[in-house]
Amino acid sequence: MKYFLTTILLMFITLGFAQENGSIVGTITDKDMNDEPLPFANVQIKGTAKGTTTDMDGLFQIQDVTPGTYTVVISFIGYKTLEVPDVKVEAGKVANLNASLSADSQMLEAVTVETTTKKDSQVALLIEQKKAVEIKTSIGAQELSRKGISDASQGVVAAAGITKVASRGIFIRGLDDRYNSLLVNELPVSVVDWEQKIVPLELFTSDILRNIDINKVYYPNLYGDFAGATIDIHTKDIPNSQVVEVSFGAGVNSNAFKSGNTFLIDKESSTEYFGFGGADAREIPAVFSENTISTNISLTPSESANLFESDYNYEEAGTPVSFDFGVVVGDKIDLKNSDARLGYYIGLSYSNDYNWQYGSDLQYGGSGTEVRGFSKDNSFEFSTTSNLLMSLLYQNPRTKLALNYLQPRTSSNNFQDAQGFTRDVDNKFARNNRYKNSVLHQIQFIGSSYLDESNTSGVRYLGTYGIGKFSQPDQKVWSYEDNNEDGIYTTEFSNADDLIYNRYFLSSDNYNIAGKLEYFRKMGEVSDENGDFFKHTVKVGADANIEEVDFFNRFLLVSRYTTTANAFIVNPDRPNDVIENGFASGDLRYTESVGAPKSYVGNNNIYAGYASYAYKPSQKFDVSAGTRVEYINREYTLQNSGILTQFNTIEIESGAKLLPFVNAKYSLSDKTNLRFAASKTYTRPKNVETAPFLRIDSKGDELVGNPNLVLSDNYNADLKFELFPNSGELLSLNAFAKHIENPIETIRVQQGGTSFRTTFVNTESAFLYGLELEVIKKLGNIFDNEALNNIYFGFNATYMQSNVTLDRSDANQVGLISDERSLQGASDFLFNADANYDFRLSDNWESTFTVTFNTFSERISALGSGTINDQYEQPFNDLTFIWKNKLNEHLSVSFKASNILNDTSERIVDQLNVQSYTNYKRGTDFSVGVNYSF
Repeated sequence: MKYFLTTILLMFITLGFAQENGSIVGTITDKDMNDEPLPFANVQIKGTAKGTTTDMDGLFQIQDVTPGTYTVVISFIGYKTLEVPDVKVEAGKVANLNASLSADSQMLEAVTVETTTKKDSQVALLIEQKKAVEIKTSIGAQELSRKGISDASQGVVAAAGITKVASRGIFIRGLDDRYNSLLVNELPVSVVDWEQKIVPLELFTSDILRNIDINKVYYPNLYGDFAGATIDIHTKDIPNSQVVEVSFGAGVNSNAFKSGNTFLIDKESSTEYFGFGGADAREIPAVFSENTISTNISLTPSESANLFESDYNYEEAGTPVSFDFGVVVGDKIDLKNSDARLGYYIGLSYSNDYNWQYGSDLQYGGSGTEVRGFSKDNSFEFSTTSNLLMSLLYQNPRTKLALNYLQPRTSSNNFQDAQGFTRDVDNKFARNNRYKNSVLHQIQFIGSSYLDESNTSGVRYLGTYGIGKFSQPDQKVWSYEDNNEDGIYTTEFSNADDLIYNRYFLSSDNYNIAGKLEYFRKMGEVSDENGDFFKHTVKVGADANIEEVDFFNRFLLVSRYTTTANAFIVNPDRPNDVIENGFASGDLRYTESVGAPKSYVGNNNIYAGYASYAYKPSQKFDVSAGTRVEYINREYTLQNSGILTQFNTIEIESGAKLLPFVNAKYSLSDKTNLRFAASKTYTRPKNVETAPFLRIDSKGDELVGNPNLVLSDNYNADLKFELFPNSGELLSLNAFAKHIENPIETIRVQQGGTSFRTTFVNTESAFLYGLELEVIKKLGNIFDNEALNNIYFGFNATYMQSNVTLDRSDANQVGLISDERSLQGASDFLFNADANYDFRLSDNWESTFTVTFNTFSERISALGSGTINDQYEQPFNDLTFIWKNKLNEHLSVSFKASNILNDTSERIVDQLNVQSYTNYKRGTDFSVGVNYSF
């Protein structure tokens, strides 16, 4: 009745003000959602500039239409276009067009309507954000595609308060990935890379993504282990119609065109182009396998000769052109004589990339004297990422079941090449070759059922099992020198642990099993002028996640077998020859570094129960509160480096944590919301931060974990204002504050004369607060010009302040330099922006230009200790351009240029009157892509 009366009112308005021409008015509803209004749908008169969008009630009105017969085009951004022919407009009259759209093709009053009801568009997600009681940000597949985003990490960075730091993952509100948590379809997944706490987001490519939810606010159905955000990746839904798509692309980096630039890579790289076989080509010899970890092994020269299939030699890569392809197949099957349907989705993708970094490295010691200076500090990396997603779904009006299998796989082959001086060597060459690969096998079962016909109560039941495997086989580190600068390169070996030629072997097997059971009930149904709603909603649930990470580590070096200490001549083009000649002459051998454990098993188990109650006294006001109780058990079993046959189990943390929350939402109007949330959470350290494994690079810099780290406790508060002025538009302002007890931070200590050690500590406390502003706007609405309605722009900006308090009575904090400073990783300012322009070059050719930009202000990247000051990462400006073209119903092509500014990535340390720095440029990437839909 409300829609009918509103339509009649629109008719009278139109008759009063548009007597010479006519109008088209009506209502668009969603048949698959029980004929609920479909807001923000675009309604356009084909071949003209006249059009509008439906309001929150699905109503639309197009005024001042010249009499005639038209085709009206109804569209939802990113969805199939709907055309309604033969709409007659008469002078002084109103043409009434009402359509109830369905996911299936059907006849609606002689109008053929074809559409889908996916919820992956930016507009649909903004509607969901507006209606939701929770505070969260969602990024859909449409926005990912428009911005040329290729994986989940790039998608997350597009949100307010988030940046990505090279080699250190995602920072959310100044907190790195140790403070964040990851779910896939609401379920935890197994760890893959042993250095990370969560699965790297780069593994989840856009081919398998439906949308990404970023929960910066805690709710009891989420695990309590986060202070930055819980990122929930949702994979593709079952399509509502048959989908068959293929895509491929190619790209190149601008560094490839520079004169004299050569991409270096190890000679085993030919086995790993598709991400398979790299570990097999670098397999550890049986004498150093996991079966012999109870012995420190030293070989003779003859035993060392020809021991490895892989070696230190390297080669120049051919034409470094990156490549990618993808295949998507999906369909649904309606079961006869029932309201049920089956569906499936299979997505397979592969991509590789050549990454170039040209830089330099100059370091000063605490006294201000030069420690080392590498004028050439270059890095070359060939990486691959592949993804397989297989989904099977069953759905009827009361129950929805899904079975998913995910297999993300990645590999990288990194070659570092540095030349310069150290305190003791005038002309030193240092090289490092590190190959690693990982694969995740994750099976998920996701189910939900309503328990009554009115859908007021129901249960959700989810379970998952995952196996993650990580391998870093045969990382090779070596160095040599040319002190006389006569072109003769030499190196010396000693009887002690030497850092001239080293090999590292590391692997980890990671497992998780998790499940969730949740019951909900809605009660107290009431009606008002705005519709029906329930006053009370209760949720209770339980979940668990059991994780185990098994590490194996071996550190080998080449040392002198004889007592003579002569220098060995090195052929820099064939660095392996020097040690093979040394083995043959009886002068050199392989030995094992002692003093470090070779085995580490970590267990992290969580068992939880939660309950929440939501009260809604009116359509405008919602308030909810609840709590979660998590029982946490963290322990590790570590090999005793003094008695290799002895393994000690140490319990780090065991006990229950009470994690309360409160949340409120008040709708100031139909277009504005005011939200508040407060909670308590905690933070668990990353594996690399606790595993006591020593890693040394070619410059002698060390990395070692601290197994004594404890959990951080986090107290969080958010206050957010939202305005949704028009279709697809948003203005929001979010104030936030966090108090963190025992924050975990990275420290950097000078180690010996020319190198530095990185490790991790708990400091006493930190306080972090800030503002986030987000804007999404149509240019046409700003200038009141319909011709500009196809131009969108958006930006988000974050201003933060933080302060860390130290406990000088703690031995781990005594050596830290700064008593008053910002939290490590927290920038004062973050900024992301994008603009896109949609236009048609012909009836079939649709084109979109998109430009994105992001930057951040200076931030601490590592804490100084002893006499070494704090290290600061400098601002980095990133500009990307994407041009996407849909040439016809089937064929699309795209062009992308990223890192156009080719800004310098730099970290500096102000030491007395001098400045240490590490910097590099990675070049601009250019790529083209083609997509064909059958």
